[in-house]
Amino acid sequence: MKALVIKQPGEAVAAQDTVALIGCGGVGLGAIAASHFSGACTIAVDVDDAKLNIAKKAGADYAVNTINEAPHHRVLELTDGLGPDVIIEAIGLLQTFRAAVEEIAFAGRVVYIGYTKEPVTYDTRLFVKKIWT
Repeated sequence: MKALVIKQPGEAVAAQDTVALIGCGGVGLGAIAASHFSGACTIAVDVDDAKLNIAKKAGADYAVNTINEAPHHRVLELTDGLGPDVIIEAIGLLQTFRAAVEEIAFAGRVVYIGYTKEPVTYDTRLFVKKIWT
């Protein structure tokens, strides 16, 4: 089992981290390459197989197509039931903003590169539960 390591906001991705990247467009691919370069286990998440194939070439260790499989279950499987240490959201959709908070590991970090055009509401108990338990 992986040890819980509390990191400070803004702390860089490290080799012991598992990073899930939601959205494999141009910006997301840059984040995948950076995550791979840091030595972290990198999970690419998208709806497009062509983008996921490019993500694998950019350094993703795993690719999850959310059309073909349930991302929640697959990401938990890939992280031994813990969830990713870091989730980078690079799409900017309400549902992916929420999914990032719902799927992150306890004491994990969520990074939003994408932005929504609408306000996003969260179930705030997830913040307390994920940070303090």
